[in-house]
Amino acid sequence: SSGDPALIFRALGDATRYTIAGLIARAPMTSAELARRLAIAKPTMAHHLRALRAAGLVLEEMQGTRIVLALDRSVLEGLSEAAVAQLFGAPAEAPIRRSRNRASAARVPRR
Repeated sequence: SSGDPALIFRALGDATRYTIAGLIARAPMTSAELARRLAIAKPTMAHHLRALRAAGLVLEEMQGTRIVLALDRSVLEGLSEAAVAQLFGAPAEAPIRRSRNRASAARVPRR
C-alpha cells in the first residue's frame, strides 16, 4: 500500500522521526521503549508518532496490554513508484507552499 508521498517524505524529513522509523523497522517496540531509548519525553514521542501514523508508516499490534509499533515496509516499498507517478504524472493539484527558510536560503548575499 502506498500513501501520499509528500506526507511520507515530510514525516521522514524530521531527524527524530527518521530515527524512530529506523528503530521500529529493525525491532518493533512500544512508544515508551522508544522514548527511553531516544531520551525524549513521552508527549514529544506522541507528537512524532502522530506524524508517522498520519503518513501511514506505523503498524500497531496489541501484545497483552502493550501496543507494539513497527514500520510498514509496504508503504516505503511503494513510495518510489507513487512519488514518480505524482511528480511526473498529472500537474500538481495542491498549491506549492514555500517555506520561509528555503526562500531565505535561496538568496545570495550581496558583497
